Amino acid sequence: MKKVLSIVLALSLVLGLAATSAFAEEKVLIVSLGGEPVTFNSCAISDDYAYQLANSVFSALVVLNNNSEIVGDLAKDWTISEDNKTYTFHLWENVKWHDGEPFTAEDVKFTFEKIIANNGILAKDLAVIDSITCPDDNTLVIVTKEPTAPFLASLAWYGNTILPKHIYDTDEDWTSIPAATSHPIGTGPYKFVDYQTGVSITLEKNEDYFRGVPEVDRIVVTFNSDADSTYQAFLNGEIDFISNVPSSAVADLLANDNYSVGVLSAARRFQMCFNMDGEITSNLAVRQAVARSLDREEISLKGTNGLQAPAYGFYPPFLEWAYNDQVDIGEQDYEAAIKILEDAGFIRDDTGN
Repeated sequence: MKKVLSIVLALSLVLGLAATSAFAEEKVLIVSLGGEPVTFNSCAISDDYAYQLANSVFSALVVLNNNSEIVGDLAKDWTISEDNKTYTFHLWENVKWHDGEPFTAEDVKFTFEKIIANNGILAKDLAVIDSITCPDDNTLVIVTKEPTAPFLASLAWYGNTILPKHIYDTDEDWTSIPAATSHPIGTGPYKFVDYQTGVSITLEKNEDYFRGVPEVDRIVVTFNSDADSTYQAFLNGEIDFISNVPSSAVADLLANDNYSVGVLSAARRFQMCFNMDGEITSNLAVRQAVARSLDREEISLKGTNGLQAPAYGFYPPFLEWAYNDQVDIGEQDYEAAIKILEDAGFIRDDTGN
């Protein structure tokens, strides 16, 4: 069973002390990714490694915070019309791209239109758009064809980084230009400095970042697909930040004041799915009986070392506004499962099956 929680670790001393050696008086954070990005255009194709980098180099119109709430990024605030079809975004002023060019609402309009034209990750979600206009450099107005409840959440989720129009406004393949392959340019807190294929990527803080200059001067991203060796390198002090650790190690790390452990809840859950057209599983009673037979507490303990609490409702419990434990079938109960099957006409034979 996969972990729903993402356990993130960082040496608590890194953010408070200057690094030594090659980066004399700089604050340097060494991060490990489980793989190398396929592209630096994270609007084009799904690439989790590129997405993690994009969060530092680029900005989005709106994003999700750690509680899965929609918050502004390039958008200071926004309003939605009474008919739920017109979204008016007010953007931060004096935002600059990393190459010094000014950011405007036209960049957002261009990005969304580029995604639609090139069938990017958000293309299907953006298909609901009827028009995009820019009354001025810091205002973006999107009108949808019909009220669409998840529209704003889609803009905040994935494949949503805003691209620089002055670079991507070309007939070339948007995945093969230099900004997509070797040197991305964004408006985010960190600028892209160096890329050594198969080895590392180096970022430096953006002194002109519109939300304030970052405290860490430089981020060095290394690639390591082996989780065990990555974790050992972290313990040895060779890496400052990793995004996943063995669930069995979390308790010890929490008890050690030398480490900071962060737990990030995700707005999703892992579940058992059935073929609804199957000869047996198409029967609701069968699916209910299986659900009633599962020991979710044991799965939590053995699968995640108890870190992922069992959910007795469709949504994760931390989403209080959506979670409803009253709609769940209930805790494990073999006798109840047998009765569900018997009531549906499934009777045990002489062998007990």
